[in-house]
Amino acid sequence: MPKKQVAVIGATGFTGSELLRILVHHPGVDIALITSESSEGEEFSDVHPFFKNILDTKLKSVDEIENYDIDVAFLALPHGISMEYVQKLGHVDFPIIDFSGDFRLSDPDIYEQWYSKTHTYPKGFEGAVYGIPELYASQIKSARLIANPGCYPTSVILAVAPLLKAGLIDPSQIIADSKSGVTGTGVKAKPVNHYSSVNENFRAYGLKTHRHSIEIQQKMQGFTDERVSVLFTPHLLPV
Repeated sequence: MPKKQVAVIGATGFTGSELLRILVHHPGVDIALITSESSEGEEFSDVHPFFKNILDTKLKSVDEIENYDIDVAFLALPHGISMEYVQKLGHVDFPIIDFSGDFRLSDPDIYEQWYSKTHTYPKGFEGAVYGIPELYASQIKSARLIANPGCYPTSVILAVAPLLKAGLIDPSQIIADSKSGVTGTGVKAKPVNHYSSVNENFRAYGLKTHRHSIEIQQKMQGFTDERVSVLFTPHLLPV
């Protein structure tokens, strides 16, 4: 079986580099194209030195994607930016897996309420499929746009969905108490990521406003006829 030709768009952040760490060892994949508008022309291993002699591919602009025979493209871009690329690539005949939150929710109005951004490509919601294969495998197989789920929602939904399906829990009494490390906030430096803020600390954040709350609640609602209510509290760990 021929290897899948893969493009990773926006590869210089934590998400893109971790994806490429997985893909470079995948026996069924060839990494055909890696893009970065800010680091175009540099080698990927110059941006992430731990890839030296492993992935020294030169970073290109996404505008060159039509010069490649791509089977699947990953968007490793920030929320609010990804939607622009989905619209720009709307004519392509390969599936797109979007790592941002731009198409995870049910509609643009809910997105704008929780992400505090104007959604510029509402049409994308029409064909987007939520990307947890354990629960949506049949839809993912034929989807042209796959909305890769958030980290916290993945852990919560996979744990709770079987219980909701079996009617073993009260949907109105779900508590998700979650923790993650500093890389979860992205590659850009922020005051909350400083050593003096994180070290020996255990900090709850995004109380009642974290965008993963609505993502968890909306997806779990699909597994029960009763109203789902989720109390989701994320915490930052010194790891």
